Amino acid sequence: MRNFARFWVVALVFSIGVACLIGCRGDITVPEPPTLNGRYVGLYTYTEVSNGTDTVYDTTQAVSFKFTSTSYSMRVEEDEDNRVFCDVDGRYELGSAGAELTYTDGSVGVHICTEGYGPEGAYSLDQTTDTTRLRHIHTTEDGVVINKLLRLVNTDL
Repeated sequence: MRNFARFWVVALVFSIGVACLIGCRGDITVPEPPTLNGRYVGLYTYTEVSNGTDTVYDTTQAVSFKFTSTSYSMRVEEDEDNRVFCDVDGRYELGSAGAELTYTDGSVGVHICTEGYGPEGAYSLDQTTDTTRLRHIHTTEDGVVINKLLRLVNTDL
């Protein structure tokens, strides 16, 4: 009689375990980790604001980007007369807060451009829409707020 009761207890526990696994497996989703791999086109905006109100500098230019698993390259899609940003190559690392971009070459090619305006530093990452947004904001010792914004669309999709 004890063996019979043991069998039913084990069968009941097994049935409850299987039912929980089957019933809950659709509720558990593991999101894909963020990735930037691919080719992109979009806009790069660089803004400097002093004293909270005075815009010192504000420009937006068309760019193309290529991200591999650890590196990036940005090419400015403007003619030489209108170019502000330099073509750059760099490395990046994704983290929980976004992406850290670092130059390996801050001025690729022979262009008249301003190297310091390029995409370098800690960027927040927003991929909630079709447009990938990378934003970097920091304040200099002089109180100037620098805002760098990349709005990119993946052309590989």
